[in-house]
Amino acid sequence: MIKNSKFSKEINQRVIKEQRLRVGYVKGKNSRPSFKVLDRQNTKWLKQVLRQNGWPTISLVGKKASEGAWLLTQHADQDILFQKKVLQLLKKAYGKNSRDIQKWQIAYLTDRILKNQKKSQHFGTQTIKDARQGKYYLWPVIDPKNLNKRRKLFNLITSEKYLTSINKNWAKYLKKPKYKKS
Repeated sequence: MIKNSKFSKEINQRVIKEQRLRVGYVKGKNSRPSFKVLDRQNTKWLKQVLRQNGWPTISLVGKKASEGAWLLTQHADQDILFQKKVLQLLKKAYGKNSRDIQKWQIAYLTDRILKNQKKSQHFGTQTIKDARQGKYYLWPVIDPKNLNKRRKLFNLITSEKYLTSINKNWAKYLKKPKYKKS
């Protein structure tokens, strides 16, 4: 049951808008600064929301909007301190009620922060694209030998399957984005 449908709707609308800009950028229709500006606006809005409501958990806004808030945070690359704060909120919320947070979000945000700090990641969720080959590879990983063990603990598929999926499905995503109007 969604307790705050207005909040949920606002998150979902923001995600739709930012995803359209990102897909447009990859397709060459939008400039990078256009979604950087939107990312800053979304981060500012989300900070205010967090001060008033706390993290938008699944029980507060529903699974789609909670995931959307995470995505907006994931794209708040210009504000690593904010991403770190949200990571702590996610961990705390997961500790209180593991059904209220999707555990994989903790892994992705952890890695995103590390990548933004130019450090090796823990879970192998962040990629880089080789422009010459047009293929995605993992951003450097700490202890690659045990990577898939760590991934499994956070409900993630193996790194090999993940990379295969990214390289196979990225073009499909650009044609048909995941986030549509609700």
